[in-house]
Amino acid sequence: MLCYTNHALDQFLLSLLKELPEIKDKMVRLGSRTKDANISQLTLFERSRGKYGQSTIGERCREYDIRTQQDALRLTMQARHAALMTTKHLSWRQLVR
Repeated sequence: MLCYTNHALDQFLLSLLKELPEIKDKMVRLGSRTKDANISQLTLFERSRGKYGQSTIGERCREYDIRTQQDALRLTMQARHAALMTTKHLSWRQLVR
């Protein structure tokens, strides 16, 4: 899920957790700006910590891979956003390329 604001993302995740509490162990929130204690436990930083608060080398490698993918997605989203802002009439094909 991608949201424009942190608050919107937190509200969506809280709604999901309320309706489907069993998926909590499968959720990861990218980004660290949350005001909700329940959601802060789902952040990538918290999820990447080991049992005693320290991450293993494998966990740090996975976190690096995820952050690299996140950066690539961010650049793609920024490019598409710029295209949306400069185009008056946008076709579906233009949007998904």
